[in-house]
Amino acid sequence: MQDYQQGQNSDYQQQIMYNNMTSNKPNNRLNDEINQNHQKLDHKGPPKDLKIIDVVGNGTFGVVYKALLNKEQVVAVKRVFQDKRYKNREREIIERLDHQNIIKCKDFFETKGEKKDEVYLNLVMEFMNFPLSKVIRDKRKANQVMRIEDIRLYAYQMFKALSYLQSLNICHRDIKPQNILVNDKDDDKRLKICDFGSAKQLIPNEANISYICSRYYRAPELIFKSQHYTNAIDMWSMGCVIAEMVLGEPLFPGENSLDQLVEIIRILGTPTRQQILMMNPTSQEFRFPQIKSYSWSKVFEKSLQKVSEDEKQKFNQLMDLISRVLVYAPSERPSPLQALAHPFFDELRIEEKKYRQTQLYLFDFPEAKEQEYQKQIEQLKLIPNGYSKKSYS
Repeated sequence: MQDYQQGQNSDYQQQIMYNNMTSNKPNNRLNDEINQNHQKLDHKGPPKDLKIIDVVGNGTFGVVYKALLNKEQVVAVKRVFQDKRYKNREREIIERLDHQNIIKCKDFFETKGEKKDEVYLNLVMEFMNFPLSKVIRDKRKANQVMRIEDIRLYAYQMFKALSYLQSLNICHRDIKPQNILVNDKDDDKRLKICDFGSAKQLIPNEANISYICSRYYRAPELIFKSQHYTNAIDMWSMGCVIAEMVLGEPLFPGENSLDQLVEIIRILGTPTRQQILMMNPTSQEFRFPQIKSYSWSKVFEKSLQKVSEDEKQKFNQLMDLISRVLVYAPSERPSPLQALAHPFFDELRIEEKKYRQTQLYLFDFPEAKEQEYQKQIEQLKLIPNGYSKKSYS
């Protein structure tokens, strides 16, 4: 498996570049294939009225284009090389998903490459303005911190998306700011998780590859080479993303896998033998320098100094949420639904009427086959009294 982290782990070496970031010329060859009714390699070819406009992102995964569908609808087209050595689950997973905080796949088609037997999968998806990484970077450049209200709205939508994925036993396995798309307008704070190229439906007792997830956001059990992890690895990644929104930079910027663990220990302290075994019961590595944990108020000290007195209580709630998510033992991390019930999000429920005219649908939870999922939503009182569900399909 190729190292996802080589040269593409952070804002400074971005995997995805959107809109007013570096852009290349449109791929005319792909346009030609679309227009010339190329040889069909799947059950259907590309949509007739699809025109590629520009390149908005690229990386080891492939290329993302901005395109027009039916001459008026702006969409994104993700073009991925179909490497026969690796199983690509992205299409089969993304076609199953229907959630307001997960990017929707509108269509797909395959195209031939320049070399013999070279095939590319093209996913036609919703278009969003920016990756969250750009929003974080812009704030950092301006020496500003993200507003608590914006962090709350984005974090809430992230946890909602994860709760839906968990109800389907789907683990994203590459949560990071580059894979979280936002509109980031004053009147539109919609957020959607994208890029399911590393996603997998987890099956109990089935081993999974541990060398997964971009390094800065990689859960410690993966560093300890656990092959029987859970959706808790996505929760760890999400905690890192939320911390990055606060700090303006990655919380654990390790230079390699070993250094990544060092960065985590620097803040959380040395894991106990019991914690290591909770991360990976087969681990034989127990000898680490004894380092005490670092207080979260120290971690976020500079950001806290930029927060007004009125918002310090909210900031303390945010730190408490992060501290509960970023713990060594996977079983001790809250589930996404439990995270949504955290007091940091109470203000959203109290001010529910404020969001009724938006397209955020904060309190719409899709029906799930698992009764336990619906039961937890009711027990945690995630839906405000009197709230009427909207349609987001």
